[in-house]
Parts: sequence; structure tokens; C-alpha cells
Amino acid sequence: MTVICECHNIAGVIVVVKMDGPSYLCKTDEVGEICVNSGATGSQYWGLQGLTNSTFRVQPLGSDGKPIAEAEYTRSGLLGFLGPVSAFC
Repeated sequence: MTVICECHNIAGVIVVVKMDGPSYLCKTDEVGEICVNSGATGSQYWGLQGLTNSTFRVQPLGSDGKPIAEAEYTRSGLLGFLGPVSAFC
């Protein structure tokens, strides 16, 4: 499940992915890590692009094992879930 969120003039896409193994999207009401795709997310951790990519970048996978989009997402380190009608904003 994907949530498109627009808060304070910042558009983004929020997904919840499984914490163990490959980054498959969580099902409704399944707890996982919140990941964000937005122009407002950080792009480098202390100027170290390699460390940033290996730590924070994730490519969410659908149930078919393929990426849900070409866009990369940023791990938040926060746990959450999407309910039947979710709104993070």
C-alpha cells in the first residue's frame, strides 16, 4: 500500500516496508519501517554519498518481487503501519 501525502506544500510518497529480509511492501495493518520519497528528504549523510545510500536508501518491492517504482525511497528508522484508511498528515 502506498500513501501519497501533501503536507505544507511538500509532496511525497510514503510506504511501509518489511524490516527483515528484502524490502517488500507491508500489507494493511502489518508493522514495518516507514520510508519516504520526497524532494525534501536528505540526500547525503555528512557528505558521504556511499554511506547514505547503503544506510538510508531502499527500493520497495511489490509482492511480485519487482520494484514498485523507479524512484528511490529513504528509510526513516520509524516503525508504523498503514490501516484501511491511512493519513500521515
